[in-house]
Amino acid sequence: MLKISKLKLCICVFVSISITAKAEVYLFSHGFADDANQAYNYTPSYMWFGMEYKNNRHLLYKPVKTFNYPDVIFKKIVNIFKTSFGQDNEINRLHKAFKEVQAKASKKEDDKNIVLFGLSRGASVAANFMAAYNPNQVKALILESPIDHAKRIFDHHWFIKLLAKMTFTNTKQIYNFFSKVAQHDENGKHTIDLIGNIKKDLPILLIGSQEDQAVPIESIINLYKKLLRSGHKHVYLLKLKAGKHSKLLVAQDGEKYQNVVHAFYKKYGLPHDADFAQEGKELLEKCQPEY
Repeated sequence: MLKISKLKLCICVFVSISITAKAEVYLFSHGFADDANQAYNYTPSYMWFGMEYKNNRHLLYKPVKTFNYPDVIFKKIVNIFKTSFGQDNEINRLHKAFKEVQAKASKKEDDKNIVLFGLSRGASVAANFMAAYNPNQVKALILESPIDHAKRIFDHHWFIKLLAKMTFTNTKQIYNFFSKVAQHDENGKHTIDLIGNIKKDLPILLIGSQEDQAVPIESIINLYKKLLRSGHKHVYLLKLKAGKHSKLLVAQDGEKYQNVVHAFYKKYGLPHDADFAQEGKELLEKCQPEY
């Protein structure tokens, strides 16, 4: 009888771990000058006008929860007056989407487990949201091209540099103007200042590209360093050689990106593709550089 009881106990423990680790929803936080549909570049397939399209690579499983930030008018068309680059109005919008995910859980179910994925501006909002709320339902945080401080975009982005030349100003003056007309406070919340407040046991994967002309790799490295200094042990940094901004998954190094994400999922008990995870295992192990 004792042996049977031990066996039953082991089975119960295994089942409990499996349920706890399962990610039920992927919450996607989109980038600036894009919209909720950006999420479907990261799924195995998606529907468009009644037709199914498949992606060669994927990072997110369905269901995926998407939403638009307040500055979205239409894809590539932005209401700059409602942009904050990761500050209060955008954090509040992500918080609302998070609560919408939780509201769909029935009273008999546990809170839904979430993988939170953010891209560029959306990555910064995701980090700031986690720093503010640290909900236990989020089981992993993936940040592609996160912005450490909004001013870096104005110093680095090719279009902002061109605009400065055309208007006989400089990037600092354009940033100051943006801060006055948008919902952004130069002295307000910035990811580099907040990210260390994320709970220490949360698995975090940061991704950046050396070819990115919108968010430089230094931005991602700075955030990684801050997490290390804050005592985070489950943080990873994937530095890709190739890939334009928001196009990393379809670029030359996109397969590495995909495989590392699935290896990351596997390590932390989340749904994954076994073949991709095996291919990315060795590279993931190299994604904890010392600084």
